[in-house]
Amino acid sequence: KDKRITGKKTVEEVVNEIVGKPTMWLVLFFMVVMSYGYSVDSLTYLTVFAGVVQYNKWECISPKCNELLASSSNKEDFYSRKTLCDSNLKMDVDFVFTNDNRTSFAVEWGLFCDGEAKMSFLSSIIFAGAYVGFLLASPLFDTLGRKKVTIASALLTLVTTIACGFSPNYYMMDVLRFLCGLGK
Repeated sequence: KDKRITGKKTVEEVVNEIVGKPTMWLVLFFMVVMSYGYSVDSLTYLTVFAGVVQYNKWECISPKCNELLASSSNKEDFYSRKTLCDSNLKMDVDFVFTNDNRTSFAVEWGLFCDGEAKMSFLSSIIFAGAYVGFLLASPLFDTLGRKKVTIASALLTLVTTIACGFSPNYYMMDVLRFLCGLGK
């Protein structure tokens, strides 16, 4: 049949009408949209690289810690996670980390020894946010439209990712990571 009579177009014709020739802006938009999906990997690995606690790089600053060092049979094994966590030593009171002036939020917020579970939670909370976001996405797409919701979720992820870098404490980081997952 003649397409002019039926008024129906093929999918290829509709796409060509909307997109037309590929432009630089279209290619750039496609690259941004494609890279957006891969940003969750970098957020997941945040706690791997920025949350490192080097248990072998610390030194005593209190008499209590120095007494433990003097009574230790093996000086090399003394500077370990076991000594640090099992002796109830307190950071900035009994010992300090000596990481060549490098720091991590895990050290700054005391997420070592008993706080290591908080690091795992911080790594996982983004997936909880993503789960809630996936549940909300379909109804929001239907009521507000796909374009608006997609742009809003991309902006939410962008803003919360940047805000994570300036997070003042562990609890704020939890909230920001959840919101970041929500935007996924």
